[in-house]
Amino acid sequence: MFVVQKNQKNMKLFALKFCLNLGMLTMEDYDALDERDKAAAILQGGFLADREENGLMVQLYSVGKFYGEVYYDPLANKILRWRAFEGTQQLGPYLAHIRFNAR
Repeated sequence: MFVVQKNQKNMKLFALKFCLNLGMLTMEDYDALDERDKAAAILQGGFLADREENGLMVQLYSVGKFYGEVYYDPLANKILRWRAFEGTQQLGPYLAHIRFNAR
């Protein structure tokens, strides 16, 4: 039984990484994941930016066809929560952190 569960988990993780690498993971796929796999999906995405909010470090990732945020408490060294969203309207807080080289 344990071997079967471990193999199922490995296959699930493989499928998740495969979809992420191809940029195929959708919000519907993400919503169907359990909480642990939702966090893993975001962290497997491409890191884009970070910002500070109320003492927390908020990191932005590109995850398939949507974005994900991870809320990290540096004092407790712990991820407190994560969330996913589609579209670009919620990217506003990160715009101030983009630096352009002026020539």
